[in-house]
Amino acid sequence: FGQDGDFDGYPIHFYMCGDVSPGTTVEKNTIRNSNDGCVVLTGTNGLTVDQNVAYYTHGHCFILRTGSENNNVISNNIGVRTRDYGSATYYFTSVTNVVRGNVAAGSKSHGFYIKMSSSVKSPSKDDWPGYKPNEQAVVEFDGNYAHSNEDYGFRMEYYRPSERVYFTNIVSFRNKDEGIYMRDNYNIGFDGGILADNERGIKINRGDNTHITNFSIMGVSEEFGQLVEEGGATEKHCGKRRIVGIELFPFMYWEDKFETGLYLENTEFTGFANMAGCDIHAFYFDDEKEWHHFDWATRMKNISLEDTINNFEFCSAADDGHKDVVLTDLDSSMQPSGSSYSGVSSIVSNEHYMTDFADCVKTPSMCSAYCNSCYRTLTTKVDPAETEDYKLQVCDKISSVCVQIPGLFDDSSTPVKNTDSERLRMFAASLPAGSYEATYLDGNGNTVWPTFVEEIYEEEQCQPSFSETDIEIQVPDLSPGECNDIIKNGGAEASNTHHTHWLHRDGGVQVVQGQGIDNSNALADITQSDGGDAISQYLDTRCLVAGSRYEIRAWVKLIKNGQVYLCDESNESCPEVGIYTRSLHSNGLKMKSWYQEPIAKTSFHFDAPDYQLIHGVFTITEDIANAQSALFYIERNKKGYEMFVDNVSMTLLSDDCSDVIVNGDFASGIAEHWSEYSGDMSVVEGVGGSNDYALSVFDGTSVQYLNSGCFVEGNTYKITARFQLKDATNSLMDCGSKCPRIDLKNSIDGEEDIYKTVGRTYMAQDSDGWGRIEGYYIATSRDANPESTIRFRFTNFNSDQYLIVDDVSLVDHPAQCDGNLVLNSGIDGGFGDLWDEYGTGTFVRGYVDPSTGDAALKYDGPRTRTWHGIEYESRYFSDLRCFEEGNYEVNVDVRLLYSNGTGVVCDKYSTSSSVKCPSVKVYMYDEVGEPNNERRVDAHLYNGAYASDWDAENFNHLKGFFTIPPSATGSPSKIVSAYIMVRDYNKEYDLVIDNFSVSRASATANPSASPSATPSASPTSSPSVSPSASPTS
Repeated sequence: FGQDGDFDGYPIHFYMCGDVSPGTTVEKNTIRNSNDGCVVLTGTNGLTVDQNVAYYTHGHCFILRTGSENNNVISNNIGVRTRDYGSATYYFTSVTNVVRGNVAAGSKSHGFYIKMSSSVKSPSKDDWPGYKPNEQAVVEFDGNYAHSNEDYGFRMEYYRPSERVYFTNIVSFRNKDEGIYMRDNYNIGFDGGILADNERGIKINRGDNTHITNFSIMGVSEEFGQLVEEGGATEKHCGKRRIVGIELFPFMYWEDKFETGLYLENTEFTGFANMAGCDIHAFYFDDEKEWHHFDWATRMKNISLEDTINNFEFCSAADDGHKDVVLTDLDSSMQPSGSSYSGVSSIVSNEHYMTDFADCVKTPSMCSAYCNSCYRTLTTKVDPAETEDYKLQVCDKISSVCVQIPGLFDDSSTPVKNTDSERLRMFAASLPAGSYEATYLDGNGNTVWPTFVEEIYEEEQCQPSFSETDIEIQVPDLSPGECNDIIKNGGAEASNTHHTHWLHRDGGVQVVQGQGIDNSNALADITQSDGGDAISQYLDTRCLVAGSRYEIRAWVKLIKNGQVYLCDESNESCPEVGIYTRSLHSNGLKMKSWYQEPIAKTSFHFDAPDYQLIHGVFTITEDIANAQSALFYIERNKKGYEMFVDNVSMTLLSDDCSDVIVNGDFASGIAEHWSEYSGDMSVVEGVGGSNDYALSVFDGTSVQYLNSGCFVEGNTYKITARFQLKDATNSLMDCGSKCPRIDLKNSIDGEEDIYKTVGRTYMAQDSDGWGRIEGYYIATSRDANPESTIRFRFTNFNSDQYLIVDDVSLVDHPAQCDGNLVLNSGIDGGFGDLWDEYGTGTFVRGYVDPSTGDAALKYDGPRTRTWHGIEYESRYFSDLRCFEEGNYEVNVDVRLLYSNGTGVVCDKYSTSSSVKCPSVKVYMYDEVGEPNNERRVDAHLYNGAYASDWDAENFNHLKGFFTIPPSATGSPSKIVSAYIMVRDYNKEYDLVIDNFSVSRASATANPSASPSATPSASPTSSPSVSPSASPTS
């Protein structure tokens, strides 16, 4: 009856029966000497198992097997002497059933064992996808008895319902271990019951938000004690055992979910008087040592205790490192005899920093004190490196009483674990209500800053308690230059044996002599089991000011199979630097964390013997500035490779914005501040030859991230660079019709990226292949926004070409309001990129006019409209803010050519499209903007404005005037865009212009002659859009 070793060979087994209700019952059976279980339900619902008796059986006896069993009734059964160690008389994986009035007696292990799981087990698993048995609410568990079991009366594991549930009227007595044992549960309540004569009445191991109400807990009942004494078994019963009412767990396991560890109410403790030979306590502590801080918030109300000093034995907790225990007595019902406390009191560790601010009755022999105060705890976590002797001094601002709180650290026997960056040093200030000042002190009593401070105010357990503003942590002022380099011991030279200030994220960290640059010390990892291993250091949070820019440099050497390895960032994962930050979560109970990586990357060449440079420039964001801690780490990113690190620095960059581009001349021979945007980047010979350096990139481009703090809205900036192009054989190439340009990309989180071309090639390459890129750019409010990420990069060249750049610069170009407002009006160096065609002709940049030998701009016909021509846009004026209300003068030299290059004669007085001379058109828009067509200026400087008769063989000078009128609102003018065009001439001719200028004039002057007719219509929108009406041709 019940076959040992025969799968599913149970005496009574309902296997995958589904719903068998109503009326299906297993009732009044006797099962004895079974070799495998008793009554088993697998995937069966609605069954009643009632009034059955099982005796002397192997394995679990009454079983709900898969977690899917629902709506069953297990009632009034009795199981006696379940025989196997580890087995339970009642073994349940589901709580959505009625379990009532059952008895478990004399089991080799457990009476009742509720073992929950987050999923249904086979063979029912496929029928219950997504169902989580451990989150379901218990239907009923009431009036069940467990006694005389060799391990636990009731055992519960991994039950985590979303709302608190209750198990009621449990009776558990004379079990060798626990009456109730709980592990890894939460939201569990026990209401009503009796626990007696167990080694521990209740042991809670990782059980946050546990409620126990209306219980009677007896250490040694009068009847049992008498039997023990009469039988002469006192020494056997007590000699090696500790009898405990409730064993408390020391720390919150799910600290982000709950404010309470244990709530205990309406409970009577008896039988805890000091019996001869017995170590007996109403409350005791689990010996868990993961953390030395006690934060398992425990609140009690209406508790009845025998008057014995053994009730609060805290010495065991102190021996395990827990010297900051606080238990809250909400109604002072547990106060010592002879005291007259009222309101809230607390039982605390008998340490001076726990009792000096309160009225306490101390019991030194028990390491505890009873204080008539409500306590709350502020825990702070700090850098574990080099803070071993630090203390937190807390002073009452009113009384000036001070205490010094020692640091807590989870000291492991493994050095690698002790230096893991996740293991922080902790200080716990458990204090009554008041106003306090807190200061960190070193071993000599000097005020110090422990690199960072993470603050967590534990939940209020009672009132009155201190608030988040009642403790002021003193932050020492920085010394001058203290943030110039915030990496400490970057060269690993502080010690030949200890990695001072350095920690690790897995993999370990050590100092190795002779492996650094020039045979110096280096930092090294210990193991290489994971590519995510990192050598790390916490940063001084006082230096992390939003908007500050830091340059990161670290030299790294990789070893694979005893050989130095050169890592190619463009094709594989290489060592990089990141920052890991932590801040207090919005619920105030736990830290939230995030990574920002990479902030520095490995360059693809050896910058020192066997070492590659990791380099980057990083701007401190608001999130990082507001973080409570920031961990700098160098991640290997290569599993199985040894990593050596030397000369690490994170230096504060100055606010010098004389050139926004950093390292634009590559004078050091290192590509620092530049990074690949895909492709292969290296340093090569520069413009100056063998003693000069330039940056080469292939199959990608090079970028630099700019300091937005250098940009001022409305200012104009000049961009310049030299360049070469080479093919795969290292031969020079001419860019031809596709020449390099410079783009800016402005990015802000949550907004659309903005791209702008700010520099174009303007001068032909010289005999050494060096050409020039130049451009002008007016900064916007977004460019000056500290939240902007601005990327400067080279574009518009073929991926099979090597682009080599040198002398890269981006500098402020001062406004020239007193002179010519047109940049490079003489087309110096052939640079015509500030101009563009408007219409259908062909624009020729870099043209040299034979009549003067100077560079000029040429716009070749034929065109489809006479009003197509050459246009100068607002973004290239030296400063649009120069355009205020008043008069302005325009000058330009003009020629017309036939397609064969010979000069053309035109009639400066004619309006005929076939013979008239070019004229100038001016459009300007005010701050309302173009979408509303709010033109402030619409002026036409006609062909009659030429200074003399037309000369076909030379340039002809046109001079005219326009006026910016007052604003219609009377407020000062604010021109936001402007366009000036040279146009209106024979469609077949070529146009050449030079020496174009716009400047302030003292008075308005009219053209010397006006045309006899004007075009039939003027454009109604800006020159960048075709007019709605055009000249008839």
